[in-house]
Amino acid sequence: MIPDYVAEYIEHMKSSHRDILEAIHYWLRTSDIDEYMEDNSETFARAWLDGYVVEAEK
Repeated sequence: MIPDYVAEYIEHMKSSHRDILEAIHYWLRTSDIDEYMEDNSETFARAWLDGYVVEAEK
């Protein structure tokens, strides 16, 4: 499960024909994406490769 903003980032990057390496090193990422990727790198990679479920809003 990933937050909505991370799902949007993944979809944006994929629709822009970028791969996971480009997504990880993309210099225009927002700070919330940076923080999520630092704290949840394996979850991000799994979501990119295997798909994901978006967390329900609190």
